[in-house]
Amino acid sequence: MAKNESVDFFLRFLRERFQVFREALTAFLQTVALEERNNKVAAAKNVLTALDNLKHAIAATDRPSWIGALETKFNWYTQVVSQGQGDAGLQILQSIIGASSDIERQKWDFTDATANVAIDFTAIYDAYYRSSRVPELFDELVTQLEQIIESEEIDSVQTIKALEKLIATIKKNSRGDLFSTKGAWEFTQLFFKNVAIDVLESVPGLKHFVKGLRKTMSELDLEMSQVHDQIRQRLTESAKADLPMLEYRPLLLPAPKDDNGPDGIATKP
Repeated sequence: MAKNESVDFFLRFLRERFQVFREALTAFLQTVALEERNNKVAAAKNVLTALDNLKHAIAATDRPSWIGALETKFNWYTQVVSQGQGDAGLQILQSIIGASSDIERQKWDFTDATANVAIDFTAIYDAYYRSSRVPELFDELVTQLEQIIESEEIDSVQTIKALEKLIATIKKNSRGDLFSTKGAWEFTQLFFKNVAIDVLESVPGLKHFVKGLRKTMSELDLEMSQVHDQIRQRLTESAKADLPMLEYRPLLLPAPKDDNGPDGIATKP
C-alpha cells in the first residue's frame, strides 16, 4: 500500500487521543481508593472526556466495543459514587479489568486489509457483559435460591430438586457466551413464571425471600435488556443493518398474591 501522509497524520492524531485516554484512566485508578468523592468524580469525568474525544475521532463502525462499554459504566459511576454507593468502586474496577486486555491489544490501523474483517460477536458481547451488573445479579439470585432451600420451609422434595436444578443451570451457563447466558435467564424466567413463584409465595415463611427474589430478578431483567440493547446497537453499526434476532423479551411474572401491585417487577395482564 502506498504511503499516504493524510492517513499517517490521522493515525498519529488518533494514537495521541488514545494515549490521553490511557493517562486519564491511570489517573482515575489512583483516586479509587481515596476517600474524597469529588476527586473521584472529577477523575472519572476526565476519563469520559477522553473517551468521548477518542470516540468522535472514529467512525461508528470502526469504534472498538470496549469504548461504549466503558463509557456506559463511567457514566453510571459518576452518578452513584457521589451518592455514597458502597460497591461503586468495585464495580468500576471490575469493568476496567474486564476491558484492560482489549485496551492493551488495541491497534489503530485502517488499511484495505481490514475492510472485510468479520464481526466478532463474542468479543462484542464479552465487553458489554463484563461491564454490566449481570454476573453480580446472577450470583445474588443463586445465593437467594440457596437460602430458600436452607431455610427448610419447603417440605416438597420435588420442589427442592427443581430449585437445585435451576441453581446448577444458572451456575453452569450465566458466565458463558451470549446464547448460554440468555438461555439461563430465559430458563429462570420460565421456571418462576410457570412453576415456582406461586408455590414459594404460598409458604408464609418464604414471603420475605420471594420479595428479595422479585427485586433481584427485576434488576437482572433491566441489566439484561440494557446489555442486549448495547450489543444490538454495536452490531447494527458493524453490519450497517438492523438485527431483529436480538430482540429482548422482558420479564413477565404473576403479581404478588398478597400485595396490591407488583413488587418491583413490571408485569402485564
